[in-house]
Amino acid sequence: KGEWTKAEDDLILRIQAERGNCWAYIAREMPGRTEHRVKTRFRSLMRARRHVWSPAEDELLIKSYQELGPSWSKICDRFNGQRAKFSITSRVKQLQALGRLPSSAGESPAVQATPSALSSACPTPA
Repeated sequence: KGEWTKAEDDLILRIQAERGNCWAYIAREMPGRTEHRVKTRFRSLMRARRHVWSPAEDELLIKSYQELGPSWSKICDRFNGQRAKFSITSRVKQLQALGRLPSSAGESPAVQATPSALSSACPTPA
């Protein structure tokens, strides 16, 4: 189909924030775009958004992790689509290594961030 438009980028980000990584569903909402291209574009957009964590983001992450534990989807929801689950789990590990966030009792950070812990079922399209 060609170059991606700002409107398409916005649509991918909005639907992904609402429905998660349901690439087939998102592709159906974007005529001319395949599931693979949508997934690749989303990942490209996420790489472009990488930036240093602000003190306010760290504070929100620390508070959320202390309240919710490794409930990554719930923590991710508190960031309103601005941070991916992987980014959040990576930052938790960094904060733990820096001593700014204790590990959960009986859980190692490596176990918390397994792919199965990060996956979520895609909702059925309406």
